[in-house]
Amino acid sequence: MRLDKFLSQTGKFTRAEAKKVIKAKRVRLNGEVVKDGKIKINEDSDKIFFRWGTFSFE
Repeated sequence: MRLDKFLSQTGKFTRAEAKKVIKAKRVRLNGEVVKDGKIKINEDSDKIFFRWGTFSFE
């Protein structure tokens, strides 16, 4: 799944908002700053960090 799609499915962001926060370098994937929302994430092992906490897969 793409990172921007995952963030929008959390209900915290629209897809457009997710793209904006990613572009602003406010999202980390496994500790690394993400610069592109098109990056594919692994639902079994990746950890996504945002300013307000950690997102998990459910």
